[in-house]
Amino acid sequence: MNSLVKNVNITDECGNVFYFKTHQFRHTYAIKMLNGGADILTVQELLAHASPEMTMSYAKLLDNTKRKAFEAVVKQGVAQGTKAVFFV
Repeated sequence: MNSLVKNVNITDECGNVFYFKTHQFRHTYAIKMLNGGADILTVQELLAHASPEMTMSYAKLLDNTKRKAFEAVVKQGVAQGTKAVFFV
């Protein structure tokens, strides 16, 4: 993959050749799982992290994911009347 990067001249934000590392695929997998609705403890277990805090570094949730989670809580009646405050 890194030879392809050199051939098509993929660079980072500083203009240096970008090299893929296996950890980046792990990171992408975790983010996709979290944004797909997997809970943090499930992702923690799959990544073999020692704590949920370690897994939280991957928790870059899309706004849509946050909205869906919030709306699910509102549907349960837990946060009635607060929807407009968080999502306008």
